[in-house]
Amino acid sequence: MSRKPCELCGGEFEPEYKEHRNGYCIWLEVYPDINVITFMAQANDDLGEMIEDFIEVQMNYCPNCGRKLI
Repeated sequence: MSRKPCELCGGEFEPEYKEHRNGYCIWLEVYPDINVITFMAQANDDLGEMIEDFIEVQMNYCPNCGRKLI
């Protein structure tokens, strides 16, 4: 029997976003349709240029409710 999707794996989760000085910010996005959680960060380097990077984490089960994702 499959579980009912929660807010996170049902696609209703609003991205978490934190911003700090010097243009530094970090946020989290959840993509249950492709089974991925993405952590992203941006900041300004010493010359004021925007740099960014991200990490993708495979999500086979919802970390909130434990429902198996397809």
